[in-house]
Amino acid sequence: MTNLQELSPVIQTLNEQSNKINEVIADLNAKLATLNIGLSLEDSDGPTLSQTGWVVERSNNGTPVDRTRESCYLGYTKLNEQWQLAVVKCSERQEYTDSGTPQKAPMGYDEVESYNIDLIPLLQSSRDLRISALANVKELLHVLQIRAEIVIQTIQEARAFADKL
Repeated sequence: MTNLQELSPVIQTLNEQSNKINEVIADLNAKLATLNIGLSLEDSDGPTLSQTGWVVERSNNGTPVDRTRESCYLGYTKLNEQWQLAVVKCSERQEYTDSGTPQKAPMGYDEVESYNIDLIPLLQSSRDLRISALANVKELLHVLQIRAEIVIQTIQEARAFADKL
């Protein structure tokens, strides 16, 4: 069993390393800014940092009324006039039918009643989210690369189409 004397130096090291998290994030922000990417990633396309399970609200008789969940993704966007890594916080709400099943959209999937997105600078996020984000930076860069390649292809196809007119 761990006692306080054994735990104390580990926690001290953790706090010292945690203080370096913001330095690393600021360095990443600066390096990404020099690329002049100009593409936002502010939806659920980025790597997942955290996600709650569905929380179901029930009526007085116990029938499900709706359910909600929150997800956080790593994103990249312009906030406060500066391009930076961000936490994309998504809140979903789905209503249930009278039979107690989620309402279905015309295409057959569970219909989302409301979907809210909040963008938070990564530097202002919790330690847990910042650590999770650092572990997912490579994946974010890959997603940005794919998005850039799609944009390039779109521009080239539009140029070719315009040239044919």
